[in-house]
Formats: sequence, C-alpha cells, structure tokens
Amino acid sequence: SFSYAENQVLKGFELHIPAGDRVALTGRSGVGKSSVAELLLRFREYKGSIRFGGRELRDYAADDLRSSISALPQKPHLFNSTIRENIMVANSEASAEELANVLFDAVLDEWIAALPEGLDTRVGEEGGEISGGEARRVALARILLKDAPFYILDEPTEGLDAATEKLLLARIDKRLKGKSLLLITHRP
Repeated sequence: SFSYAENQVLKGFELHIPAGDRVALTGRSGVGKSSVAELLLRFREYKGSIRFGGRELRDYAADDLRSSISALPQKPHLFNSTIRENIMVANSEASAEELANVLFDAVLDEWIAALPEGLDTRVGEEGGEISGGEARRVALARILLKDAPFYILDEPTEGLDAATEKLLLARIDKRLKGKSLLLITHRP
C-alpha cells in the first residue's frame, strides 16, 4: 500500500514479474503507475512487502538496488551538458561501439548524425535546447548503456510520432531480450 498524505494511491496492490519477463502496467493518469516505479527504486516508503530477487526491498542498500535497476522516469533529468556526457554518465568506460549501439536502439543515431556538433551538441538546462521526444530518447540511451538486469520504462514513447514509436519499441524489444522489464504507460 502507498499513500500521498491522505490520498491512498495503492491499496493491496500485487504485481509479480519473474526474471526475464516483461509486464506492461497501464491505466489512466493519476492511478499510481509512476508511484510503482518510485517504490521499486525506494524513492518512497510503502506499507507491506516488496521483494526483489527474493529479498525484501528495504534490506538493500540504495546503491546496490539502483545498480540492479535501470529506470527511465516519466520526467527524466538531463544535465546542462552535451548529449555524449548525458549518456556516458551511466557508464563512463563504455566503448565507442557500445555508445553507437545505444544511440541506434534509442533511435537517436540519424538525428545526432545530422547535428552540426553531433554528440557534442549541448542539450541546455533540463534539455531545453532539444525537443521533449529527443530528451526522452537521450535519457533512454543513458539507461540502456547501464545494462542492468531489470528495466523500468515510464512512458518511454511520450512525445514521439507513431513511426518513431514503433521503431523504438521494436529496438527496445530486441535489446532487452532476457531482461526483466516493467513498461508503464497510459496508452495500450
């Protein structure tokens, strides 16, 4: 169970995601979908039990838990820096090939190739120099570079046109084979 002040958002909520499975959590805005992601990342306290890998979530050190989960929040943060730096923060040791692969999978490769400064393009404060869809995909590339066993994607296709959405979902599907995935969306 989980509440914001007096507003109970989740009551008796149960969800089981076996290792390597994919689950879509859908519903209208405001029903607690993003709250589930925040609970799994231990950003909020809850009543009851949440188990991850057979262990109670509260028993994990925050850093240990977050190293096992790669999450794209509904409103991802971008640093006032370059595209490259915003992605590489997830894995500063990543090779050029690994970076190219996540750019492809996040459907950023052609857009970045067309930019005069490419990966060295600055995104501005909170990504204000790029579109919302581009900002989400830069944040998505960052979490894909982390390569965790469990992914939480909260509205990953928000702000994308239908063709880009379809391509992105196909590439994510292929890339995350064998990984656990919780996909949160208000759209079926």
